[in-house]
Amino acid sequence: MRVAIVCTVLIGCIVCSGCTSTTEIRIENVSKRDFTEVSIAGQSYGHIAAGTASDYKPVRLLGTYAAMKMKVDGKYVTGQTLNLGSSKFTYRIGVKDFDKGHLDIKVVRDRNTSTQLGSFEISMPSGWRHSSSDSGQGETTRVFRSGGKGTLRLRSLPGLPMVSKEILRNLTNVDSSILLDWQSWGDLSGYHYEHIESGTLYRQWWLTNQQMLLFIVYSSESQDYSEVEVTNRMVNSVRAIH
Repeated sequence: MRVAIVCTVLIGCIVCSGCTSTTEIRIENVSKRDFTEVSIAGQSYGHIAAGTASDYKPVRLLGTYAAMKMKVDGKYVTGQTLNLGSSKFTYRIGVKDFDKGHLDIKVVRDRNTSTQLGSFEISMPSGWRHSSSDSGQGETTRVFRSGGKGTLRLRSLPGLPMVSKEILRNLTNVDSSILLDWQSWGDLSGYHYEHIESGTLYRQWWLTNQQMLLFIVYSSESQDYSEVEVTNRMVNSVRAIH
């Protein structure tokens, strides 16, 4: 089966048959049928239930199109999806005429805006604001929204060389008996840890690259996990400014 693609946003498309780029793509299933074994250009999205959306995932795209495949009602659907040339967007997928193998795919540009905060930039969803201060020991930024459950704090130390995994692990002050995996977030890498202390939820990141060290803490006194996905997306959007 082939996918019939209906694109509602075509401005700024890049036509480049030999170019590759990494793009963050989310799939929103607006149909009444579950999607299983979903993938784009080899990046697995797994199961996306009817009426739900996946997380953003980095997809390595070649040129203007990328192969998508999934199972709907136990049948494979394959086809080509359009790369808008944007760093982040959503495929909003509904079932148009599945008996003929047709899906309705609308391409939606992400509404987040990249905000430059000193030595780095971050994409903040609509309704989130920030304030920054510099104590002389690195710039600290608070990211929050009115009526939100918690606050994201980012402290950057620019102009430092990339530290080793061992040194950064020691900087976490997390007990050495606790296993912390080395992870990639945005264009930085490092450690992530979360815990509850004195009734407050803390989610922490210690990240580094060739230009800077970045320490991030999300805290919520209500121990509310509802903002986990949105804070993950913001941390994953961080880019060092060269």
